[in-house]
Amino acid sequence: MTLAACLVLIAGLGACAGSGDTGTVGTPAEPVTLTIEATSWNGWAESPSPAVPEVTTEEVHLGSEVTIEAMGPVTFEVTEVGDGEIRLHSSQRLAPATPSGGTNLNDLVDEFTVTEGTVTRLATPTMDAGVDLELTIE
Repeated sequence: MTLAACLVLIAGLGACAGSGDTGTVGTPAEPVTLTIEATSWNGWAESPSPAVPEVTTEEVHLGSEVTIEAMGPVTFEVTEVGDGEIRLHSSQRLAPATPSGGTNLNDLVDEFTVTEGTVTRLATPTMDAGVDLELTIE
């Protein structure tokens, strides 16, 4: 066996040895608690009353799906699980929040990361009525 072939074999074995359930991105890990708070809003109401958010909390893991009805319905699938974060795919494109507190209607997303200790804010890409989302994990 040549030196190059030995190095390839050793590198391959090392990659296999490191593929255990470590909680790194893309591997199954302990379930994570995902909370989705959906708050409807309407720009047409003369005197809008405070909206009561619909809160969905579920234990999720790689491959889990969570569906909320506030947006008629929309499903979030856990596509990656990492140390203190999860990556989600949404069945509907959403508008991410901007650092100034607004909503970016130009760069819609259907893939995003939720990190432990922070709130991920998204919204329906509308200007007259819609739903604001706040996603967190524990």
